[in-house]
Amino acid sequence: MEIIQGGTLAVEGIEIEYLTASFGGPSLGQEYPFFVSDSSACESISEEAAGKIVIVPRGSCELLKKAELVQAAGAVAMVLVNDGPGIARMSAASQWQSAHILIHAVMTNQASGDKLIAAVKATADLKGQFQGGRIKESDWKEVVDLMKVDQWPTSKRKGKALYQTLSEKYSGNPDRMACLNTGWEAFKDDRGMKEEL
Repeated sequence: MEIIQGGTLAVEGIEIEYLTASFGGPSLGQEYPFFVSDSSACESISEEAAGKIVIVPRGSCELLKKAELVQAAGAVAMVLVNDGPGIARMSAASQWQSAHILIHAVMTNQASGDKLIAAVKATADLKGQFQGGRIKESDWKEVVDLMKVDQWPTSKRKGKALYQTLSEKYSGNPDRMACLNTGWEAFKDDRGMKEEL
């Protein structure tokens, strides 16, 4: 069986990229309404979340605890909004710890999460549908890894060449470009490079 690593969440003309958690169940393949958690989702969640896709922020407690509370509220899925430009596949320390999580759990980045929350708050009864299989972890890993300065080449020349190559590759994806640019600024600062491309 093929593991769905990620996809897009389609919401009225908007497509938000996500990566799935290594735990939880598959998407149910139909449209669902949303519920935006007003809290960090580290304590019980309102019964209004039942039957909905719950949007929660990252932070304040473990990701698995958030998924447990979202599931306990009767939700069908959890969208975790990261606290930065990158995304990764959420995981638990071991499979047995997360075996009881049956809801679909995904992560999106901060900019996409903010866009989604704004759309949900602006339109009553807005619905979204997960479209899995479109995004792979490797699509994001390349730029997310480069957010760490030690992942760049040691030479300024090679670093600049890498940035130019990846800028061309991801020019049509502002979310991945945000990760790349974050890493590029850190690289330039670390190497004492003041000039711009």
